[in-house]
Amino acid sequence: MADASSGTDERLKFIQTELVEVKKKVPEIPDTRLIAAVVDLIKVEIKKTDHKQVNITCLFPMKYPHEPLVVELGSKTLAFKLLMGLMSVCEAETKKLLGKPQVVHMMNFINTFLDENPLCVCSEEIAFIKKNLLTPEDDIKLKQKSSQIVLKFRQQNYFMNIVVNVPETYPLKQITVEITEHNLPEFLKVNFQAQSIEIARRCVQPPLRKKPKDPPFVPKASIRPVCEYLIRDCLKRYPLESCPLCKKQILPADPTVRSHICVKNNLTVLIIHR
Repeated sequence: MADASSGTDERLKFIQTELVEVKKKVPEIPDTRLIAAVVDLIKVEIKKTDHKQVNITCLFPMKYPHEPLVVELGSKTLAFKLLMGLMSVCEAETKKLLGKPQVVHMMNFINTFLDENPLCVCSEEIAFIKKNLLTPEDDIKLKQKSSQIVLKFRQQNYFMNIVVNVPETYPLKQITVEITEHNLPEFLKVNFQAQSIEIARRCVQPPLRKKPKDPPFVPKASIRPVCEYLIRDCLKRYPLESCPLCKKQILPADPTVRSHICVKNNLTVLIIHR
């Protein structure tokens, strides 16, 4: 019993000493607010933007610091799956610190993660795109440093590459989308580019003519609707479309051919894709 009591006293003394460090250093971490720091638990909020914030609860296990700190994450804006993944990463990180104070290190670790992963705010949309819009021959790359999503997708012999720039205050601010490469007729590219910009605008700007019975306008995420349009409704659709006259594929199988001859009821029409 004496050994158990001695171990409990040692644990309590260690935690109390660490709490002094926590109260001093955690408020100094950028964008971090210390809510509670007691022997039972520590509560911290990290808020980068209105939609990039996380609540952190730290619990001391019975054998702390020789057991990993228990880190629980919650957020009203970040995806549950993202938080579960981050909690797993935090657990692995705390195991590197056994026998040492762990709280301040973990606060810095999570704060750095949010800084270095700005696309975490749109993780659900990215997961949807991967699962529902792309095929195995397509490609998606996340550039966290520049906060960009790079997409390359194709249908038959046609392809389109786009770059989605995600602003820091997303989804409150409009994304920008650029079609960087393609082998479609140029008039289609121009139309697709303009319409994608308009879709993104409507997500963050209220309509100019608001109907009296409409609810108050609330900005919404725009990456998914823009990508649904460009991938599903444009590139994946048009190479498969049939000519309304001759019912043949309206875009030539060879993208270098810019026209096709349409024949119906003795009427011959040369359709040019500029």
